[in-house]
Amino acid sequence: MSAHIPMTVARMHGVLVTRPGSRVFHAYSGPLTPSGRFIPLAARTVCNARTRRLSVLERVGSVLDLGGRRMCVRCSARLARAARRAEQPISRDECLAFYRGITLADLVVATALTATVDETHRVGFVLSLLFGAPPARRPIEFNGRQALFDVDAALVRRRRALRETERTPDELEDLRRRRDEQAYTDGLAIASRRRADRIERAMERRDQGRYLMPHERELLAHA
Repeated sequence: MSAHIPMTVARMHGVLVTRPGSRVFHAYSGPLTPSGRFIPLAARTVCNARTRRLSVLERVGSVLDLGGRRMCVRCSARLARAARRAEQPISRDECLAFYRGITLADLVVATALTATVDETHRVGFVLSLLFGAPPARRPIEFNGRQALFDVDAALVRRRRALRETERTPDELEDLRRRRDEQAYTDGLAIASRRRADRIERAMERRDQGRYLMPHERELLAHA
């Protein structure tokens, strides 16, 4: 998939549509039926597919689950050509003009379409460019900031998942080894803190003239 396909779909305010039971989805831009669940029978997808009524892949909050489906090859090819034809912006002002009008809902769709870590960074850039930095914590009150937090959180999860798939077997093995080493080091640190706490309590009991249990006397003897 072209690196610019996710944002191309976002710029066209596209939705993803499919037939029941199909493992393929299409990109579509245009009006929906009054329920918002289907595209009109006369409507055409990006690849101009002529098929039975297509239903919209609905998002749940800030997450759009593709359910293992892949984009139609013809839709992908046409979107890739459209992305190549578009003169990609460079400056901040050019980016603001190029991406103006994109909504958070559009970026949810773009996030679902990302196939590389670089693509997630492009979506994240546009997210911060148009909507500002997301809040560090999810706001209690439902508002635009809460929605911004949710979209950013979904994007971060997607980036982490893609980063795992992009690592080589050697990198994954090295990551597992470093995690094991860190877990071992953390375990030693926790055990050391607990032992220091036990020694401190035993010393307090001794200084207060209180009876020390055998294990406390042994602990102080080896402190």
